[in-house]
Amino acid sequence: MLGIPVAAGVFFAIGLTLSPELAGLAMAFSSLSVVTSSVLLNKAKISTNVSSTTA
Repeated sequence: MLGIPVAAGVFFAIGLTLSPELAGLAMAFSSLSVVTSSVLLNKAKISTNVSSTTA
């Protein structure tokens, strides 16, 4: 969660910046985590036994 303010430049005044190489690496890991999560959600067995009440 600290990466978002650092990437936005909030801490630029105190000298805490993110190099372009690390920013690219962070973006790659972010994309990888999104793809992994979507694949795991697609494979999950979710029960659809929901009892709906209609009035």
